[in-house]
Amino acid sequence: MPTIIICSERGEKRNLLAKGLCGTCYHRLWAQKDRETPTGNERRKRNLRVYYHHDREKIIAQNNAHARQNRERYNQYGRSSYQRNRDKIALRTRAYYESHKKQYREYCRHWDHEHRAYRRLQALRRQRLLQESLDTLTPEQAQELLVIGRATYPGEALHLDHVVPISRGGGTTRGNIHAIPACLNLAKGALLPQQIYKQLELADAY
Repeated sequence: MPTIIICSERGEKRNLLAKGLCGTCYHRLWAQKDRETPTGNERRKRNLRVYYHHDREKIIAQNNAHARQNRERYNQYGRSSYQRNRDKIALRTRAYYESHKKQYREYCRHWDHEHRAYRRLQALRRQRLLQESLDTLTPEQAQELLVIGRATYPGEALHLDHVVPISRGGGTTRGNIHAIPACLNLAKGALLPQQIYKQLELADAY
């Protein structure tokens, strides 16, 4: 019969394994000490590789099932993590692009060549939406919006952005255009304002 103890780490009744700890806490303590030594860390990595190699399909199935069950939690964590580390991500992305600029441009040329029909279809769809949308914004109104934007975002490169995107039925009118920093406009994509606010609320609440 196993000995029942009050685990010193968890403060719960558990089966004793060693050193006054239950099995879970003892193995966690052992793994933590093992990671602190180079030989122990290498042994642990080797054991993980062997375990993954033998049970790869099982591990993938378990991870996929867990991701499906906790999809909203993962999405919230991803959004909150991006908001916290936005500047670091931008710097890392820029550095990666600069070091892989040649390969990236070659990939883009290859992709455009392979998907010419799709790009042409997208361009025609965009042109049709522009023709059908309401366009009443005058150059004077555009200049006025830029002046307001410079006062709100001093020193920022500005874009004239559609509050409701053209792809969602918005028009180029004085009430549907505002001046925002270029980085925000590019990150916004085709989202509606309420969708952006919802993402920010979820990120703050996480």
